Amino acid sequence: MKLTEEIKASINDDSALCWLVTSSLENTQYITKRAISLFAN
Repeated sequence: MKLTEEIKASINDDSALCWLVTSSLENTQYITKRAISLFAN
């Protein structure tokens, strides 16, 4: 039972990390596009 809890916790950590990385990349792309459009105008 204890092992299952630890596995669940590590899976949750991994998905949180994946979400963090993905959202960081999306935010970076968004900021880059905004900067390009500002410089273009």
